[in-house]
Amino acid sequence: MLADPMVVFRSVRRQACDERAFVLTAVLIDNQIIEEPAGFALCVAQRQAAHAAHHLHQYDEERRRRRPRLPAMVQFPNAWRSVVAYALALVLVAVTAAMHVFARDLFDAGAVRGGMLSRGEWWRAFTALTLHWDLEHLLGNLGAGSLFGYFAARQLGNGRSWLLVLLAAGSANLLEAALVSDQFISAGASTAVFAAVGLLAAHTWRTRRGFGLPGWRQAAPLIGGLLLLAWLGTEGENTDVLSHGLGFACGAVAGIGAATRRGNRLLEKMPQLLAGCAVLAWLTLCWWLALA
Repeated sequence: MLADPMVVFRSVRRQACDERAFVLTAVLIDNQIIEEPAGFALCVAQRQAAHAAHHLHQYDEERRRRRPRLPAMVQFPNAWRSVVAYALALVLVAVTAAMHVFARDLFDAGAVRGGMLSRGEWWRAFTALTLHWDLEHLLGNLGAGSLFGYFAARQLGNGRSWLLVLLAAGSANLLEAALVSDQFISAGASTAVFAAVGLLAAHTWRTRRGFGLPGWRQAAPLIGGLLLLAWLGTEGENTDVLSHGLGFACGAVAGIGAATRRGNRLLEKMPQLLAGCAVLAWLTLCWWLALA
């Protein structure tokens, strides 16, 4: 028992008192934890109270300095605008294909096909992103693409986010075309959907590095993205798993690049409106080449 005990710390948690008792014991200050109606109290002898309070203050200050703080993520406004543009683009192409507006079949002209690279038809990697086999296929990609595209636009801006998604998804389709047989055919925005997931996951992960977070907390965005890929990207009888995986991987590369200092500086030099117009212009060019 302490002579003339004086309370230097109170908490409803016994563990908080235990931690501070360990600190005081380490500097040879006798202490005692007593239970009170409202919780627990850490006591020392009155003659050592000032000395104990000094060490406890130092301990609390050190804990505050060590506590990892995540960077404040910039949230771009009006992300819904790019989502509306995305939805309109998919619906426009779907209606155009259903009504046979052009002399050529859009799937014949614009879907990803094995051997397309040897024929110089690289534009298919981008036109295929706007084509869908049926209403269910279209609605699924409208929903998922709108959701993940919205969050990507919140994080990177309306124009820049969709430009990165387009480049990542197109790259994934080019890689897939180089790996599959000549009889292969594929279409759909799902590659872009998983490119957006990979972009978000990797960009968030990369911006968390260097802030003293435990490894599992740093990797949480990547783990979450991979779980989404495993859950949504592999279900269904006719699911193009290779396309989804490549989309996620290419999106992740884009996200890591965008989070680096050089990548961030390059993106900041491109106005959001210009980036958005570049997406529209590139898709228009690709469809012009496909239908020429």
